This record gives sequence, C-alpha cells and structure tokens, in this order.
Amino acid sequence: MDRYTKYDEYKNADIIGIDSEDLQINLEYKDFNKVTNSLNRLAAYEDTGLTPEKITGLKDYKIRYLELEERYKESLKEADMLESENKKLSEKQVPKRATIGPIPGYEHYTSMLLYTCPVCHSVLGDNGSGYCRFCGQKLKGDSE
Repeated sequence: MDRYTKYDEYKNADIIGIDSEDLQINLEYKDFNKVTNSLNRLAAYEDTGLTPEKITGLKDYKIRYLELEERYKESLKEADMLESENKKLSEKQVPKRATIGPIPGYEHYTSMLLYTCPVCHSVLGDNGSGYCRFCGQKLKGDSE
C-alpha cells in the first residue's frame, strides 16, 4: 500500500511532497487544525498497513463477532434461568411434611381438617402424601 503521509519533527502528519508551511500560510488557524487532524488520522490508518478491503473484512468480522457475542449472552441468561429452575425443582424433590389445619373460612369446625402444601399452601385433600398437584412439591406422608 502506498503511503501519502510522513511525520514531521512534532509527530504531526504531513502530505508527502507538500510543504506544511505553505498550508499554514494559506489556511486560517482552525482550518489548518482540521487538515492536521485529518492527516494524523490518515497517517494512523496508513500505520496499520491494512488495505480498504481488509478494513471492510474486519468490519464484517466485527459484525459477526457482535452477533455471536449477543447469542452467547442470551445463552448464558438461558443457562442461568435453567440452573435456577433446576435448583427449584431439586428443592421440590426434598420431601416436606404437609401442614394440617382447618379449612380456611371454617376454622370454627375443628373436625374439618385438611392437608395443605407447605410451599404453595394449596389444599391437598385428606392424605398429604405424594406430590402437590399445584406446585409439584414432594410431600412426606404420615408414615414417612
């Protein structure tokens, strides 16, 4: 790749074959600064040694990389959710004793007692063993 710039003693880029003093004389200060900044950017690009085609390839690579990174982040979130769900399901496999008590709203009838799930407090029926049909919690029966 041909180079169009060279660095001066102040480490600013100049156009090869153009006297920077001529530019200073013919341009206003702010315009000269704009030209200097642009030339410094061009020189930095030339320092990379990359052709425009390679730059385009890198841009495409970056786009693909960012897409893969986004998919990876989504996969991590999904894995975290699955791990959390797996932990909850594992905890539900540890048997818990169903609580027994009066039917809500009928507390004054002591003979009407029902088992309720210790996790979701749903009414289970009359034995309190097996699994809660509402949340899946494993339950200890009276014999366990």
